[in-house]
Order: sequence, then C-alpha cells, then structure tokens
Amino acid sequence: CGMVYVEPDSLGWRVLTESYLATLPEALVECEPAVAALKSLIDWIVDPMLTWVRRNAAVCIPQGASVAVAAMLRLFDSFLDCFRPDENGKMQTFEERETVTIVEGWFLFSATWGLGGALYGKDRI
Repeated sequence: CGMVYVEPDSLGWRVLTESYLATLPEALVECEPAVAALKSLIDWIVDPMLTWVRRNAAVCIPQGASVAVAAMLRLFDSFLDCFRPDENGKMQTFEERETVTIVEGWFLFSATWGLGGALYGKDRI
C-alpha cells in the first residue's frame, strides 16, 4: 500500500464545492431550484471573483484559491442552520421561491467576504 501526496491547490477549488454540495442539509437538498441556483452562482461568480482579486487587488493575507473558496463555503454554511433541525427537532419551513432567495442572498454575501475578505480596504469596491 502506498500513499501519493497531492498539493491541495493542484486539485483546484471545484473539488471543494463538489464535496461541500454533498453535505447540504436535507431540507435544502429537497428544494431542487435552490440547489440549482447555488450551483449556477458558484459557476458564474467564483472564477471571475478569484481572477479579479488575483489581477487587480492587494491582499493583506496571501491565500490560494482553495483557501478562499473554503472560507466562502464555511461562511455560507454558517447561515444554513434554518435548514437544520433545532435542539427540539423542529425546523423552519420556507416556500420554494423564498428558499431560492435566501440561498442566493447568503451565497452572494459569503462570496463577497469569503473571496474578498482578505483584501486591503482600498481594494474593497
């Protein structure tokens, strides 16, 4: 049996998002339009934001794309408690459109701060 070491950045950030999507709360997964919206936003926003930050901005803490995406996903996940049962086993319920709107808003917030949070103030446009 052998072990092969692979640098995390060589895998790219997409494997992080694919892995993360497999851990979404069941209540959110049941709303297919919300999951589809989340996947579309990831495909549409992450690469351009990472490229913009790399080319146009100064960061106070250098980080690779995988680290920035992981920060974004952790921040996004912190907002998903309303899709998980509380300590009494109860959950909030949302209409489909409301769920999509919630996911879109939280993702945009998370992308802004997860991918751009390490920027110097002057580059936060």
